[in-house]
Amino acid sequence: MSRFLFLAAAFAMLLTACGESSNATKPNQDDSDEISSSSLEETSSSSAKEVVADTNSVVKEDSRYSSSVFNSSSSEEPSETSSSDISEIESSSSEVEEPASSSSEEAEPTLSEACLEMRSTQDKFIPLEDVFDCVLPKEKVVFVIRHGERDKNADGTTGDLNRHGKSQSTYLGKQIAPKSSEEFYYISTKTYRTLNTDVYISKGKGETFLDSATVFGNDSSYHFVKDEDFTEKWFVKNSGSGDCKGVTSWARFTMFAYDTTACPNDFYNVDAKSIEFIDTHFMYEDIPNVTVAATHDKFIAPFLISLTNRKIGLEAHEYVKKNGYDNDWNQGVFKHWPNYLAGVAIIVNENNERAFVPVKGLKTGYLGEHCPNNEKEDDLYTCRMWEKDVK
Repeated sequence: MSRFLFLAAAFAMLLTACGESSNATKPNQDDSDEISSSSLEETSSSSAKEVVADTNSVVKEDSRYSSSVFNSSSSEEPSETSSSDISEIESSSSEVEEPASSSSEEAEPTLSEACLEMRSTQDKFIPLEDVFDCVLPKEKVVFVIRHGERDKNADGTTGDLNRHGKSQSTYLGKQIAPKSSEEFYYISTKTYRTLNTDVYISKGKGETFLDSATVFGNDSSYHFVKDEDFTEKWFVKNSGSGDCKGVTSWARFTMFAYDTTACPNDFYNVDAKSIEFIDTHFMYEDIPNVTVAATHDKFIAPFLISLTNRKIGLEAHEYVKKNGYDNDWNQGVFKHWPNYLAGVAIIVNENNERAFVPVKGLKTGYLGEHCPNNEKEDDLYTCRMWEKDVK
């Protein structure tokens, strides 16, 4: 019995010893979780602080980030950045780093001193082709000129250019060709001499233009029109009088232009009618880039006198003997009358502001100026610009 009790006690002691050994080697799960969580939080906090410290150091060292983007002067902790703040920052950064688009735009072209002087000229004729050098890219130009040379009796609708007139017009076109690659728009009256002036200028310039007989049979084409406004009738109020204070016929067309009170019953006010003409035919939005209008001396004379503020020197009426219709002609008259292919350039900008430049297609803008003083001529219409004299 006692032996049995001893064995039982020994067995119990053995079981107790085994249980304690097992508890000593097995870790407590709850304690392990607490330790791991705490360690991670401390590590994370430490790393975050180091990152913030490093970021602040970079921000302070990089001068691209100004106080307008990052408020480094504030002692408070920065708040969370909203999406709108990010957009503002990105926009601000873009403005700082990218140059304004306007800086890359080309400056508007301006006129040289020489061009400004040319465009203010009123008392002399400028070579027609030179005007192209002083027209800005957005401007348009119209040349209203007298037709080329004709013979004395070549008048009326069928009156045409003579061989010199055709040569002169072709020459002018060749002078223009290097200055402009534009395809011109042409205007003439219902006469062969104005029409053929356009045709031969076009040929000289190297354009494809219909022959005069074909064009003359049509009222208009894509770059040509006939218009009777481009005649002296535009200025005439009463064609029946035929006399202005003793000056007859064509000489009246300079008298009434220089003295608007001289012929009140015969003519309209030259200044008002000249501006009305331009407003009717040459508004910026209604015209192509370049127009050539061939017309007649009785239109050119008053039109040019008005647009140059009476400075161009076309006082033909002062050189006509004022004894009615029986005038004693002299060369001084023709030295104050518009030459063939002379007229005016009208430069128009987008605001319909205009510059008027007297132009010549030949050596001189005055009809009789090129004739030798000692040459006696039965017919002063033969006082012409020969090919050998052209510039």
